[in-house]
Amino acid sequence: MAFLTKQEAERFSRKTEWNGKCLNWTGYRQPDGYGRVTVRNRQWKAHRLAYRDAWGNIPEGLIVRHKCDNPSCVNPSHLVLGTDADNYRDRVKRGRNGIKIDAAQARAIKSDRRTYREIATEFSVSPSLVCLIKGGKAWANIGG
Repeated sequence: MAFLTKQEAERFSRKTEWNGKCLNWTGYRQPDGYGRVTVRNRQWKAHRLAYRDAWGNIPEGLIVRHKCDNPSCVNPSHLVLGTDADNYRDRVKRGRNGIKIDAAQARAIKSDRRTYREIATEFSVSPSLVCLIKGGKAWANIGG
């Protein structure tokens, strides 16, 4: 079922280190802690590539969630498929569902043409939240 070639898997492995039960990505990480890696001229989130290599394709519409709540973890046994709603429930359960912006700010973010990082800095949110708003996965009810 492995997706990665032996050489790709060895290269991937060199950018990880064990920390307790988590296998942390030590290569490039986004500001939100998620690892990024290029394999076969394609950018991957490191945890998604780890899941794909261990368990197979990721069906359309599903995301790869961390049971360990550690975005840099690429341990396949800590990764599970789910929906955005499942991921939200995880955040609520872990006490990380604090709303940081209101609808007017979400509309402003959605229409802003600057980089995600610039927008995130101005509104004191993560670039990933900016991406979710612009993609209609967060604050979908605001229109625009």
